[in-house]
Amino acid sequence: MIRVLPVFGFLLALSITDVLHAQFAPAAGKPGSTAIKADSSCFVGWAVDCAVQRGLRQINLPDSGFTTVGDAANATGNALSKGVVSLGDGGSAVLIFDPPIRDGAGYDFAVFENAFNDSFLELAHVEVSTDSVRWARLPSVSESPIFQQTGSFGATLPTRIHNLAGKYRLPYGTPFDLNDIAHLSYINPENVRYVRIVDVVGSIDSNWGSRDSKGNLINDPFPTNFASSGFDLDAVGVIHQGPTLRLISPKKSTPTYWVRYQENTLFLYRSKGNQGSNLNLADGEEEFLGESLSSEELSERELFRSKLFRSKLPGKDPSAKDLSLVLYSMDGRILAENKRLLAEEAEVVWPIALSPGIYILRINQQVLRFLVP
Repeated sequence: MIRVLPVFGFLLALSITDVLHAQFAPAAGKPGSTAIKADSSCFVGWAVDCAVQRGLRQINLPDSGFTTVGDAANATGNALSKGVVSLGDGGSAVLIFDPPIRDGAGYDFAVFENAFNDSFLELAHVEVSTDSVRWARLPSVSESPIFQQTGSFGATLPTRIHNLAGKYRLPYGTPFDLNDIAHLSYINPENVRYVRIVDVVGSIDSNWGSRDSKGNLINDPFPTNFASSGFDLDAVGVIHQGPTLRLISPKKSTPTYWVRYQENTLFLYRSKGNQGSNLNLADGEEEFLGESLSSEELSERELFRSKLFRSKLPGKDPSAKDLSLVLYSMDGRILAENKRLLAEEAEVVWPIALSPGIYILRINQQVLRFLVP
């Protein structure tokens, strides 16, 4: 009678179960894998900016503190070039792309994590946006069993997960296809300027755990109460790229416009040349000159017209100049427009509530891009 050792029997059962559920692409280097190596010639661009909202080291321990490894800048530029930023449980990173990502044939971009082997995988959801306000999550599937929690250094089989970042070890990226969300009217698949990476909390406790697009709990290493807890984002590489915003700088002979947004109010200032005016900023507050860009890329679709502009100037100033002001969302929708007088070294105040995101303000023929944090 042949006796099967317990450990061998467990591994055999795991292998048989994997075969039964192996409907998704296998690990990097194996036949059928979709992994893309960081130095592949298919990459034509990388994120130009990144903002991170860190999560706790352990989500069910409020006093565990937040992750500390890396910073947002590490996720910009090429993979393997700057190290990683650790997101923590449920933490997130928003990456900005200029030129944007577009939907092409096959995969359109890939996300890199620093997994050191094919089975210790820390996963993340991937979301995309055209305007940084409305987001779409790429549909994902996890068929990892949930009868037992994957431990802090436990194994996850790539063949059981689909469309989750972190599926492949470094130096390989997990690719994504914008065609998966092309049916959504609020996302322009030809103009995806933002990608958001959201750490998967791999707990099988339904009070804390993340779920896939089918509602399944996602089982990955938990807890990971370390300074590097959660998804370790290395980079996002672009495969199909759209047209650039063609950033330009105002000529020295033209006025420079300054934009500041604070307490549901947009402030616009004007000064000559490239020298900023005295904006009467509070201590420690920095001046921000909106980036100039060509208005030729902007659509002329109108959402509504606003009459909320008002001038703080006392009376009519002979040095004032007619200004045509148009506020756009990043997907080219006109949010508001008006014509006002703006005297030199003075300001226009516009009370308006804007959601966090990036906006475009056209001032005559000059166009500024500014951030609402």
